[in-house]
Amino acid sequence: MHRLSLLKRWLSPKQGPFKLVLLFCASLSLAWPSPSLAVAQPSLAGKRVVVIKDQAPLAASGKEVAKADECSVFTVDKVDGEWLWIKSERAYLRRGDVVPFEDAIGHYTRLLETNKTANNYWNRAQIWRLKGELDIALGDMNDAIRLNSSTAQWFHNRGLLWHDKQEYDKAIADYSEAIRLDPKNGEAYHNCGRAWSAKKDYDKAIADYDEALKHKDPNAKVGTVHDSDITGGDSTAMVNSRAVTFGNRGSVWWKKGDYDKAIADFEEAIRLDPKYRNPFNYLAWVRATCPEEKHRNGQQAVEYATKACELTAWKNAPYLGTLAAAYAEAGDFAKAVQFLDKSDAIDPKNYAKDHAE
Repeated sequence: MHRLSLLKRWLSPKQGPFKLVLLFCASLSLAWPSPSLAVAQPSLAGKRVVVIKDQAPLAASGKEVAKADECSVFTVDKVDGEWLWIKSERAYLRRGDVVPFEDAIGHYTRLLETNKTANNYWNRAQIWRLKGELDIALGDMNDAIRLNSSTAQWFHNRGLLWHDKQEYDKAIADYSEAIRLDPKNGEAYHNCGRAWSAKKDYDKAIADYDEALKHKDPNAKVGTVHDSDITGGDSTAMVNSRAVTFGNRGSVWWKKGDYDKAIADFEEAIRLDPKYRNPFNYLAWVRATCPEEKHRNGQQAVEYATKACELTAWKNAPYLGTLAAAYAEAGDFAKAVQFLDKSDAIDPKNYAKDHAE
């Protein structure tokens, strides 16, 4: 018998109104899914996710505590229903505001099929950058600028890609165009300083870092890309923007041999953001290895280096190498050998890198 005929027969007057009530209740049970009926979603615990909503709220204790930029990348510590606990930020992200890292390229590719905006091209470029596919990322960034050549941010962002490719002159050209379009762009000045430092033109680097500090918002935070060791897998860790500039300027003062100014900048960076690990490593290296004896202090070097290692879960080879140097300066050569071996076990090449970079 046809379903409609069965239903009409079942709802006939002889059956009474009771079954109407049952049917209504059944309809409610279908409208509100129970745990047993809900479609199981794959767990995101322990996985990296990409924020796909600009200014996605980060919540803790029932209220918003911060916002995450689109394309920020975080590692999920645990899942609580529709909320994802991000340990590095001590806050929750809504599940609907993210996609798994491995799905992000596909997400932005689908958006671009129907909405070819500069923003979508840049977001996909950022994911390609995090995957190490710099040439593909550069192609997307070129498309973003082709669509919108009057926005400072796109030139700044392309400058970051040139910087990653170690083409510093091209990076400086793009940062400079970003500054021309937006003379108060503190991040463009900051990254221009980084490029001049890479070219070993330290006076120009200092000048740009000085300009960056004039224009940066004291409360602004920035993502530090390629620092996956900071938060156990995140490729974006939010730190105080001015702290990063003070830390970078301090490293240039170190290279110029102006150790007093280097130490002052590193200490200011720590004051601004006690969870930013770079200046701890910088100060440890200065206290352990400074050519001027008055600045060396083995005990302080061990304290600073230990803090840097704690902030990176003891997985950063250069920082472990710094701790080895600190123990050597403090006269504990057994500990120095122990941590040098740990550094070598993670990556023997890393210890040779400039510790004040």
